[in-house]
Amino acid sequence: MYTSFDEEDFTKSKVYFFRIYSTDLPVGEKYERQHKVSQYNICLKSSLSFTKNLKTEYLLKEKEKNIIVAHDLKGYIYNLDKLEESNYNVGENNLLNKIFKIIKATTDEERKSIAEGSEFLMDVVTQIRKFLYDEETKEMKNIQDKWKREARKEGLASGMAQGIAQGIKSEKTLIAQKLIGKLSIDEISKATGLSKQEIQKLN
Repeated sequence: MYTSFDEEDFTKSKVYFFRIYSTDLPVGEKYERQHKVSQYNICLKSSLSFTKNLKTEYLLKEKEKNIIVAHDLKGYIYNLDKLEESNYNVGENNLLNKIFKIIKATTDEERKSIAEGSEFLMDVVTQIRKFLYDEETKEMKNIQDKWKREARKEGLASGMAQGIAQGIKSEKTLIAQKLIGKLSIDEISKATGLSKQEIQKLN
């Protein structure tokens, strides 16, 4: 799952795709025993020009004759940015429709409301929360690394530690503000390192 999906993400996705396919068959086995492999990339937004619809399917083709060379190898991109404008009509009670809505939801309360009454969908909510937690933690790490690089570049000796600390604290606060309403105070505290009291003040 991706918050946004670009050329780099698509390249990485294809590498994983072919790696799964190539390692699926044990050494010495006949190729007829190769399993079918399908890959699903779900993104909240895609910048790829060919993902104009909710669902895009891609296959392995021979370039000159434009013929499919591997029918057992299929990839899909679900661009949820196109969910509302597509002709995708599966009904309110359809499981896939609810999963898409949970992924698109912006708050934890909204996700739980959609998942209410289904153990499976509540598990999807848990996985989405974990994904958000991981993404925000990754973002915080990138911000910390950026501040360290900037401090090193400018050769700040005496004020480096203080500058980094202030910068990190400021960015942690911004991340915490983004997460309020999406995650619990405990989870935000774990992700940012801010105290519960500091987060409650932001709230």
